[in-house]
Amino acid sequence: MKKLLSTLHFMLCLGAATAQVQQGYVRTLERPNQQSQALSGVTIRIRGGHNAVVSGSDGRFSMAMTGKRPGDAYVLQQVQKQGYEVSETGFVGRQLAFSDRVPLTIVMVNTAQLQADKRRIEDNAYRVAERNYHTRLAQIEEQLAAQTISAEQYRQQLHELQDGFERFQQMIDGLADHYAHTDYDGLSDKEREVNILIENGDLERADSLLSTLFDPVGVIERNRQALAVIDQQEAQARQLLAEANAQLAAVLRQQERDAEHLYQLYTIALANYDNEKAAHYIELRAELDTTNVKWQIDAGEFASDYIADYNKAKRFFQRGLSAAHILEGEKGRFVSQCINHIGYANLLMGDYANSMPMFEQAYSMRQEIEPNLYDLSESQNLLGFVAGMTGDINKALGLFEQSLENIKQALGVNSNEVGSILLNIGSVKLTMGRYDDALLDMEQSLEIFKNVYGSIHPTIANAINNIGTLYFNMNDYNQAERCFIESYEMRKTIFGEMHPKVALMLANIGTIYEERGDYAKALEYQEKAYGIRLQILGEQAPEIGESFLMIGKIYNSMGNNDKAIEMISRGLGILQNVFGSNHPIVAKAYNNLGSVYTDTEQHSLALENYKLALAIYQSIYGENHYELAPVINNIGYAYFKLNKYDDALTNYERALAINKSFYGEIHATGATIIDNIASVNKKKGDYQHALALYEEALDIYRQVLGEAHPSIATTLNNIGTVYEERGDYAMALSYYEQALSMVKQFYDEQHPDVIFYMRGIQSVKEKMVTEE
Repeated sequence: MKKLLSTLHFMLCLGAATAQVQQGYVRTLERPNQQSQALSGVTIRIRGGHNAVVSGSDGRFSMAMTGKRPGDAYVLQQVQKQGYEVSETGFVGRQLAFSDRVPLTIVMVNTAQLQADKRRIEDNAYRVAERNYHTRLAQIEEQLAAQTISAEQYRQQLHELQDGFERFQQMIDGLADHYAHTDYDGLSDKEREVNILIENGDLERADSLLSTLFDPVGVIERNRQALAVIDQQEAQARQLLAEANAQLAAVLRQQERDAEHLYQLYTIALANYDNEKAAHYIELRAELDTTNVKWQIDAGEFASDYIADYNKAKRFFQRGLSAAHILEGEKGRFVSQCINHIGYANLLMGDYANSMPMFEQAYSMRQEIEPNLYDLSESQNLLGFVAGMTGDINKALGLFEQSLENIKQALGVNSNEVGSILLNIGSVKLTMGRYDDALLDMEQSLEIFKNVYGSIHPTIANAINNIGTLYFNMNDYNQAERCFIESYEMRKTIFGEMHPKVALMLANIGTIYEERGDYAKALEYQEKAYGIRLQILGEQAPEIGESFLMIGKIYNSMGNNDKAIEMISRGLGILQNVFGSNHPIVAKAYNNLGSVYTDTEQHSLALENYKLALAIYQSIYGENHYELAPVINNIGYAYFKLNKYDDALTNYERALAINKSFYGEIHATGATIIDNIASVNKKKGDYQHALALYEEALDIYRQVLGEAHPSIATTLNNIGTVYEERGDYAMALSYYEQALSMVKQFYDEQHPDVIFYMRGIQSVKEKMVTEE
């Protein structure tokens, strides 16, 4: 199995930010027939503030009060939600006192409900006033008739009554508005009853009940005395607050010192490769102040980058996101960074479906909030990576190129970030089969890294490894070996022998020997890589699983298929434990098992494993992704070997359609599938069509791979088999000899392909002799 090592670099630019925070809560007005409820979607903006905040589903919100101390004044400029209004008149625009302890409560009322309540209260008040008017009118008329009042007194009282009724009518609107805005939340049962009686017009009962609650006599003096007590308490509170603020400032200064000491211990632990201690110190720092976004991000990055605990990393990033929302509201630079980190953790877990939306959200946010070219470039780079992983390689290339232009403008043309993005562009072009273009990008990337870092650096070793991977895919094994060895030596100089990246290079060198047919040497390198990984990573690390897959593949090539199945199965078990059953590398393991069963002529078992691999890929990537094409091709081959030619042809054609949709008409994998379709036609006896398809595959191979390549040799040999089956042994021999001559340019005499082609030549020569 050829190992393609895609590399993605990204740097997070983190900055410190501090701000006081006013917590708040929005709820609806409580009415006699309606309980108060949290109100979401309310936009709140302070005067002079840069960003508005929006209340969440629980009605809560947080506003940054940069530079303010407890007690400082601020003013709300806007409190808005469609269909609602602030219950308290003048609340917006009034000075409020900032508190980082006491939340601000905003009460809003549904406008339609408010108007309905006002009309009801107005109607009740008017009805009571009209009834009282007529009652009083009847009384004075009776007094006039009984001559207990004079005509002049009657006229005076009648005028006062009429005037009072008119004045009351004018006041009804204000009274109704007052009571319609009355918040029943927090009222005692008797207070609620008094208000309900007034709203319903039962004023006598309201008056009687109110007299049991409140004595108006001496109210001014009582209020004055209470205020005097408050003034005294405020003076004491100010003194206590000043002392508390001084103590708080001292605590915060000590917190900063403690945090710095923890970070210093973390640094020392990292330098000593003591991940356990490093994790303890960086996580302790994060717990010291859970509202410090940077500290949460640092802890999350460690969990992700050093111990690959992506779930733990996500917990820190999500806590950082909550803190960032308090600092910045719904949108901000810290918010976008945390969202990006959560998306990247999802990406590393193979959860592409939940990584792309996070990256897109962060990218959209960064475009809105004072666009920063560095941040935009980072988002485009990540989006490009996921687009490539999910099959949209043209989109991936476009995003990487946009990212490159932005980072060049931000940092210049010779920054390490430019080199990293060029490396990604090269990797995409490699996937597209544009090898020459890919090599130019990767070599330019390497030169930038050397200018930035000097001659020896992990990033340089990584770039050299990727260039080696490119040569490997071009079947230029000498150049690939040169690059892999150079990267290995550099990494060994930097890290020492016992390091995962050193083990990776040993594994890559092993693949060179495997391709050359030197299986003993290949196995030696893979087992060295396995030994290093086992010692430093333990038995259940994913790298151990990958080692078993590679070792199993070598045993398969050596013909020791029982050992191959044992190794691949062990690798599959480890990878399933680490990543679960739905991960690309688990699909790769099933595909490798299928290949072993194919070689042992157990085609039903092969088909079963290929289908398991396909199901995983489809669940991750969907129905149309370039990773599916090779597996569907393998399914077609299993059907071919089971003599189910129609099923084979259906799968080959589907694989070819997928491959063309990503790579176009001219691509090496497409040529391989066309070669397989030709073989089906040959089996069906349609030699003319088979020859045409083999020639088509041959032409594509030559355009992509040049005039000499093992795949070209395979197709030349296949053309020879058509002529042999038609009895044209001279033409068959010609093609067999071309195939053998070409494959000898790549492999030695003991390689299985060389031996196979030599046997074919011997067989056709014997037939020619017999025919003579």
